[in-house]
Amino acid sequence: MNKLAGSVIGVIVVAAAGMTGAMYWSGLQAERWYEEALAEGSKGGNVKLSTVHYQRGLFSSQIMTRVEIPPTESGADPSFSIRQTVYHGPWPLAGWGTPGVPMQMTGAVVRATLDSESSAWLRQLAKWYGNQEPVVALSQIAFDGASSTGITMPALVLNDVEDLKTLNYSGLQGQFQVGSKMATVQGNLTVASLEFIGKPEAASDGQPATGSEQVKLQDLALTVDQRQGPFNLLFGETSFKIAELRAQDQTPGSAFAMTGLSVTGALTQQGSQQVAGELRIKADQITADQQSGTGSLHLALRQLDGPTLEKLQQWQQEASSPADDPSALLALMKTLLAGKPEFMLDSQAKMTQGDWQGK
Repeated sequence: MNKLAGSVIGVIVVAAAGMTGAMYWSGLQAERWYEEALAEGSKGGNVKLSTVHYQRGLFSSQIMTRVEIPPTESGADPSFSIRQTVYHGPWPLAGWGTPGVPMQMTGAVVRATLDSESSAWLRQLAKWYGNQEPVVALSQIAFDGASSTGITMPALVLNDVEDLKTLNYSGLQGQFQVGSKMATVQGNLTVASLEFIGKPEAASDGQPATGSEQVKLQDLALTVDQRQGPFNLLFGETSFKIAELRAQDQTPGSAFAMTGLSVTGALTQQGSQQVAGELRIKADQITADQQSGTGSLHLALRQLDGPTLEKLQQWQQEASSPADDPSALLALMKTLLAGKPEFMLDSQAKMTQGDWQGK
């Protein structure tokens, strides 16, 4: 009996040691995945990502990431920080009881939220949501680095708060899958409705009272379906749709309405060395300045040299400012034009004043 008990205890000790070692390895892997994602997210554009702190533990890690965004024209700073808790695999035991964290074998689970103290606008958002977290992203990371991420933003209803008379927001839902080493990116994000009415400004100093700002949005959807291809480019399609958008500012007669807006961008490979890009914009109905109609635009660039596009992308990512080396950009553009690319623009509009078409 004592031998049996000793054997059982030995097995438990070995299993616990193995699980602890696996979690330590998972923590190392999660840190490497984070560094790769940070480097990828910081490529190009005006948005820069940086690590405020990374505290790696045995069963979980705590991360703070800063998202730097250039100030707006008014001087406001939209930059903010993200808090991330990484529950190490192969079983995310540290996340036991946390909503949405699956108790199943996986590389790691990451729960990300916004740091409400990192910016003025986030403090305001946190105040509106009260005890609810404004945004939660939950990512399940496989052992090869592939991930599945769900993003949620709760519904919000406000009445007579600061400059808002009413606010009705349905919330946001998103689901994205990213393949190992960013080989594929697929997913969607939706907002069913958003409607707010601002408070009118009272008359003062001889100025008349103004109307209230109003915005109504219905069925916003973003869809991504891309894959990594030659020349380090993401091929595939991205689409953005809005079923209805209505806006009215404080000026009488300045109403704007739009239904059936769709914007689709696509990048495809042509042969072994060339790339083609397309942009399609269509609106079923637009009303503005007492005019209304429907319209569409199709922009296409074909026979673009793939290797030159790859160099252009690298130049954009490496240059701190597009004006740093204009000669390098000019040389790349000359190489791109040497391949005799094709440009096509087709636009159509049917307005109350008449039809128009350009090609």
